[in-house]
Amino acid sequence: MSFSCPHFDPATNGCDRVHDECICGRPGCVLAKNSTFAIDPQVRLAESRFAHLPSSNQSETERNSPPTSASLLALGKINSRQS
Repeated sequence: MSFSCPHFDPATNGCDRVHDECICGRPGCVLAKNSTFAIDPQVRLAESRFAHLPSSNQSETERNSPPTSASLLALGKINSRQS
């Protein structure tokens, strides 16, 4: 299914409403209350933030790999109802 969002800025690939990266369903998104997503928006948001964290302790493979739901649970980034 496709949709059109009046808050999406294609030049920055961001959301003018939350002034951050466009992640459909995230807190503040107009789609959050009336849509269902295959991957929970909180998981996608955590994956996006994890990808932007600098860390010299991680290998190149770890830096380029998004976290798994299990690792996000362990870090307390999501709760068990969302996994």
